[in-house]
Amino acid sequence: CIGVPTGVGYFNYTVAEALEYLTGGDCATVVPQYALVPSALALNRTRAGEEPTRLVLEGIRDRIGTMPGGARPRVFIIGESLGANIALDTAMVPGSVSGIPVMTELGVAGGLYLGVPFRTEMWNIWRANPEAVDPGGVLVQVSDPALLPVLSDGQVRHLMVVHDDDPVSKFGYSMVVQPPWWMGPAATRPPLVPREAKFRPITSFILATIDLLNGMNSRPGTFARVGHDYRIDARVGIERAFGLSTTPAQADAIEEALRRREQQWATRRMVARKLDRARRSIEKTMEEWGTTVADVDPTVEKALGPLSWFGQISGPPGS
Repeated sequence: CIGVPTGVGYFNYTVAEALEYLTGGDCATVVPQYALVPSALALNRTRAGEEPTRLVLEGIRDRIGTMPGGARPRVFIIGESLGANIALDTAMVPGSVSGIPVMTELGVAGGLYLGVPFRTEMWNIWRANPEAVDPGGVLVQVSDPALLPVLSDGQVRHLMVVHDDDPVSKFGYSMVVQPPWWMGPAATRPPLVPREAKFRPITSFILATIDLLNGMNSRPGTFARVGHDYRIDARVGIERAFGLSTTPAQADAIEEALRRREQQWATRRMVARKLDRARRSIEKTMEEWGTTVADVDPTVEKALGPLSWFGQISGPPGS
């Protein structure tokens, strides 16, 4: 699996772990990096992300081509948010053929694209003229992957999961002066778009920007199908895109494990960040005082390490 990250290089570990559970660990995930900044600052680097992704796919395709027929693994691509943008647009190359046929030529059997952003070239072309980039009709979009039928063994698809209330897919710079595609006549508006809402230049753009910020709030371990949060779609999305399956008991166990492990990871990151800030603050203050932790108690840092002494520092020396 090629996992296309966001601007900061992050590939959702809930998605990665869901894939590992569903395949019983019989998988490998490669994440080509292209930036180390928040996605909002990496919008001008998506082309730079498409190139290494394409090169990695070409290299894997060529390597698999040298393997015996029965031993060749299938290759999939997964992207979320800006990663979905790059994953899809990797197939948008100059020439008469682009889109899904290019994915096939790169050896990609199927894909999962979560929270496709408004600026994705392939998505915008597909909405206007699906056959231009998907002549075989294997690219589909849903707000809930559970709505799709289960695939037969060996079948795969390219699946875009875009929540009806995801502001990242509905944002647009042109909203400063003109209504977006989803604010047309009331009868044509997508689900969850108020039929009575009216477009107002500048004002609608400001409100959409606020929605953009609010749509990315999430709580560790609590999965909900809302806004730009796609953790709840990880397992089912992979199943429906890649033709994998589980029993009800297995599905429940995986969902429980994904939530538990995500909360554990989030807790570890939070503790590590706070401890690091505290350590730096203490070291800076003691440096200003012209002393160190070792001066206070030479045994602490050596015996307990650089983080463990936080529980000891307020006690008497040697405690």
